Amino acid sequence: MIVGFSVEYLNCIFETIMVAVMFLISLYSYSIFKLSKENKYKWFSYSFLLIAIAFIGRILMNFVVYTRSIRKVVANTVIMTFNHTSASDVLWNYGLFGYRLFLLVGLLGIFLIIVRSCEHKNWLLIFYLAILTALVSMQVPYIFNLTAAVILGLITLQFYQNYSKRPKKTSFGVATAFFIIFLSQVTFIFERFNYSLYVAGNVIQLVGYLLLLSVYIWILRK
Repeated sequence: MIVGFSVEYLNCIFETIMVAVMFLISLYSYSIFKLSKENKYKWFSYSFLLIAIAFIGRILMNFVVYTRSIRKVVANTVIMTFNHTSASDVLWNYGLFGYRLFLLVGLLGIFLIIVRSCEHKNWLLIFYLAILTALVSMQVPYIFNLTAAVILGLITLQFYQNYSKRPKKTSFGVATAFFIIFLSQVTFIFERFNYSLYVAGNVIQLVGYLLLLSVYIWILRK
């Protein structure tokens, strides 16, 4: 029990670092937009902000579920609101659904930006597919990681094609960063077979986003 408790708090610390990195990427993206007036950077900023919110929701979910005093207070509210005696299950399911939904919308937003799809119907379709995937993944968990991996694979491919057409250090750095993040999602697919893969996936994911952050800082300082 103590080990599980410690692991969950370690996850919260790790995810807090992820939130800080996401906020910085969002901030630097918006700063680049203010300087260049290229709308794509503004929408990149919003997409990374959504991903940051996803991780914030996951952190709060873990704190509520695994902190006894907080769980007791929130549980009473949940029981009265939802008429559900298993408050932890309600909190976990809603928190997990929110995390997956925001993360998928953020990733799909990045994909639509780089393929220059500005039609409202495409964004509505993407939002619908994100909701559907998040719902299905509550019953079939690996669907979420598989879908996220596919989206990240497509993002990586698009950025690599952009680099092939216009070779630059920044475009290569972005393509490499998303490839590393893609590898982390592939690792998460197999986490149920070995918990160490979950830890490895988190480390790989953080490395990818840190590399992406360094690229944005470099662009802004040019």
